[in-house]
Amino acid sequence: MDQRLSEYISQAKAGGMTGNQIKNELVKAGWLALEVEAALAKSSSIHPDRVKSKLSIFLKKFFIVFFILSMLGGAAYGFWYLDQKINRERPNVSFEDQTTTDSQGSSASSSQQNSLLEDSAVSSISTSTKLVAIPAEYQLKEAHFSSDGKKVLWVADKGGQEFILLNELRSEGYDAVSNCQFNNSGSHFSCVATKDKKKIVIFDTNPGKQYDSLIKEPFFSADGEGLIYAATLGANKFLVLDGEESPIPYDSIGELVISPDFSRLAYIGTRGKDKFLVINGEEKKIEGIPYSDPVFISNNKIGYGVRLDNDLLWKEIEVK
Repeated sequence: MDQRLSEYISQAKAGGMTGNQIKNELVKAGWLALEVEAALAKSSSIHPDRVKSKLSIFLKKFFIVFFILSMLGGAAYGFWYLDQKINRERPNVSFEDQTTTDSQGSSASSSQQNSLLEDSAVSSISTSTKLVAIPAEYQLKEAHFSSDGKKVLWVADKGGQEFILLNELRSEGYDAVSNCQFNNSGSHFSCVATKDKKKIVIFDTNPGKQYDSLIKEPFFSADGEGLIYAATLGANKFLVLDGEESPIPYDSIGELVISPDFSRLAYIGTRGKDKFLVINGEEKKIEGIPYSDPVFISNNKIGYGVRLDNDLLWKEIEVK
């Protein structure tokens, strides 16, 4: 923590300023909000020596009370034993109430600490993670983490529009943002945005073309560098690979599958009553009714299931 920041907070608290007042003044002066919150949280934490001191005082008081209660209990028992004519119930000396009180106090202390941690976002963030100040006017809705934990993508609301926040990145406003994801290495991300009832696939910082709808949600290629999805625009359907459109001349398409080396893309397309196995745009008519999506057995071999008459068959095709 910056020593100047720590000293200012200590002096401000001594002068009677509240945490929010201190935070507002420091943010106006150019400090990051999260850094200020972290400093406030640290300055509010209980010093170990004070904890030890309070614990020592509590233990002393506890044993004094215990000794007094023991003496009173012994005297009461002796009085009862000597004077049988006086039917007085022996006091029930118990530390249950004291324990409950201590438990409640501990619970209250824990609650205060939890509240403090909630106010300070740095409590749940690794010290190796770069802290980024998020303007107060944004209302955070959801977070997406890269697999290595080094990047956090936020979806936030501001004035009825939704934005993508990632480090210094602030996207333009959209009606809605959904389906955000990182690739396996965390080097790329994608989101689906809605604007004026149109769908826009965002790859890193680049918004794609506007479509009427998505018929296949975006997913990353095996190497994590390519983004694939299928969309409609008017009466036309398109397969979009890295922003490049390929018309889909089918009424519907099945699951999109990719060869291990990312050299081939395959799916089953339907046109009228006919079914086709489509590999890199080349179609092969399927005899029978497919009962499974195609699967790449290797880079050069693909298989799929088909029902022909009453038989369930598995077919494999060598790809040239």
